[in-house]
Amino acid sequence: MDENLNSPSQKKQNPEMLTTSPQKKKLNKRFVSEIIGVVLIVLLAVSSIGSVSQEDYNELQTKYDDLADDYSNLQNRLKDTEFKLETTSTSLDSVTAEYTAFQEKMRPFADLSDEEINTIVTEMEEKAAEEEAARLQAEQAAAQQEAQAAIEAQAAAQPQQPQGEMVWIPQTGSKYHSNSSCSGMKNPTQVTISEAQNRGYEACKKCY
Repeated sequence: MDENLNSPSQKKQNPEMLTTSPQKKKLNKRFVSEIIGVVLIVLLAVSSIGSVSQEDYNELQTKYDDLADDYSNLQNRLKDTEFKLETTSTSLDSVTAEYTAFQEKMRPFADLSDEEINTIVTEMEEKAAEEEAARLQAEQAAAQQEAQAAIEAQAAAQPQQPQGEMVWIPQTGSKYHSNSSCSGMKNPTQVTISEAQNRGYEACKKCY
């Protein structure tokens, strides 16, 4: 475990290797410039002598244009390579900083044995489980409180009949009445309204 924490990264690039590509590009740029210079000298010499045919002149001009295009392409590729190199260098610095920060965080565990590390991990897992259980319990308690509050609010919104009020219930039917002769009842029974409600009777719309 100590070797994994303290050993430097094996993938870190050598700064000399990072600069090899731009140097090659600069050499190619110089080489192309020298070729273009030679071609220009040849063209000037030919134009001054006047002994080269138009066909040869056109051929040289075409080669010069091709070299100019190659030179422009090399310049663009050099710019792209320099940009990629700069981006890679920035990413490498960021990764190196993260790795160093990770090493600092893991430094207290460097001298611990595997058994001690397993004990710490177990304690952390148990603590996380306790926190999760407490969170779930709190959510359940809050849900129960909300449900109870909704029930109480609904009960408060419903009109309450006096519990001691006396009503009449028929021998057959499902309504209780405040008048014993309502709906042509015969031999109705007088009970409290709470008892009638408990027995499943509902208020008569004619009486209430």
